[in-house]
Amino acid sequence: MDNFTQENITQETVIIPDEVKVKEGRYNYTIVALGMFVFGIVSIFFQYVLSYILRAVAVSHPQIRYATWLDYIFVLIPMYVFAFPICSLVFKVAPKAPERSEKIKKSTLIAYFVMMIPLTLLLNLFSIKLADVLSDGTATNPINEMITEVNFWQVATVVILAPIVEELIFRKFLIDRTRQFGEKLAIFFSAFCFGLFHMNIFQMLYAFAMGLLLAYIYTRSGRIKYTICIHMFFNFCGSVVPLTVLKLVPDVALEALGTSEYVNVVANLTPSQTLGLMIYLLYILLEVGLFIAGIIILIVFLVKKKFYTQPATMELPKNKRFSTAFLTIGFLFFLAYCLYGTIVNFIA
Repeated sequence: MDNFTQENITQETVIIPDEVKVKEGRYNYTIVALGMFVFGIVSIFFQYVLSYILRAVAVSHPQIRYATWLDYIFVLIPMYVFAFPICSLVFKVAPKAPERSEKIKKSTLIAYFVMMIPLTLLLNLFSIKLADVLSDGTATNPINEMITEVNFWQVATVVILAPIVEELIFRKFLIDRTRQFGEKLAIFFSAFCFGLFHMNIFQMLYAFAMGLLLAYIYTRSGRIKYTICIHMFFNFCGSVVPLTVLKLVPDVALEALGTSEYVNVVANLTPSQTLGLMIYLLYILLEVGLFIAGIIILIVFLVKKKFYTQPATMELPKNKRFSTAFLTIGFLFFLAYCLYGTIVNFIA
């Protein structure tokens, strides 16, 4: 707790009945879940609208079907131009918790980011194995098929716009309206919904782990700029950096890795190819180093009890927390939407 200035909690002179807490909590959790559901449904609706427009345009301009920017347009316009403004109106229906603004040291923010690396990597590997088992080795990650090169549209969508919108929805809009009913519940609910909304079995688990840390950071600080910057940097390191580094390595060297021909192949590389291979190997070493550092930092934080939550003004009774947050009509709609999307994406 040395990294934060803990809030002074003023004890209420009037005891709020549990029935009132549950009623108000259920209302807020219903609204935020409906807000996420509306975001998804409106996105899909306008994707269909765009697809019909595309078919009409393709009649006279068939080459448009092969445009590299098309996949990104199907994400940018429906989600960020139409769905986001509409869902933000839904969120505003629910009352917000009192504002919070606490500064976090840069070194602590860096520590949180490094912690994400082993957590997300291990869960990503588990997700890949799980998908292989469930599909008998036929499943492929749709993200890998979409993000194959670094370009303007990829950076604008994956690195800039997606982190901004996702942090506003799953951290600011959601936690601002649920934190008053218990910080632990708000953090878990935020991370769980964040993982679900990816609707991709390859991403769900590591998105949940990432969401836990981002939700914790926002709950403790109340500063959305922290989580947006961390999310942007995480996506940058997970998409732009590896794709850029891999381009420096000749295919023949990658194919020879782990074979008896590797030494001969490397010996015949040109100076520029050798430099590219060295950069790639340094990148791998850096990843391994950050992986180990992340595990160590996480253990230190857990041992020293640096993760903590504060009492909430409308703290829900323990036996009512799950039903208040997860057994609402709003969440059931959101859950059905996400599960349907996950199954469709997995089968496809």
